[in-house]
Amino acid sequence: MPSSPLGRHGRGGIVGRLVAVALLIAVLVGACGGDDDVSGFEADPGPIAVDLIGALPDGVDPDAVPAVQRQFLDWCIKGGQDRLPEIPTVQREGLVSVCGCVYEGLVEHSFAVAQDATPDGADPDPEELAKRAFDAFRELDEDARIDASVPDDIREIARRCIRAEAGL
Repeated sequence: MPSSPLGRHGRGGIVGRLVAVALLIAVLVGACGGDDDVSGFEADPGPIAVDLIGALPDGVDPDAVPAVQRQFLDWCIKGGQDRLPEIPTVQREGLVSVCGCVYEGLVEHSFAVAQDATPDGADPDPEELAKRAFDAFRELDEDARIDASVPDDIREIARRCIRAEAGL
């Protein structure tokens, strides 16, 4: 039996429903853009809610989490709970972990998009790359509001996170 609380239900139970939630997360990436005053991935660090700490990668100070990450995790976890109100507390830990993974995956995706937009052979300024990556992150939000389709690479981020949490 897998050690993950999500894995105990196999592919069909809660994991299958979390796939739908994670894909909904990717479609409704409303937390990506977050507050219009947030200007980047590192802007406005502050404390994260205690019950969301499990979504943070190892070594991240829970008292200095950037605003966009706090907003995304809060939205993701509350959205998952709203859509799956029967989720037991032990499985909520799995949802927290999946949301953290999805956020990290979306950030990595955004940096890859920004890097791909860099002319061949050019060495982009790190600050400019971070700005372009954040713009790409916000575009996920804007695109999701206009077109409810989810690109395959974004779907794969959600699937990868759920498989990892479920031990699949």
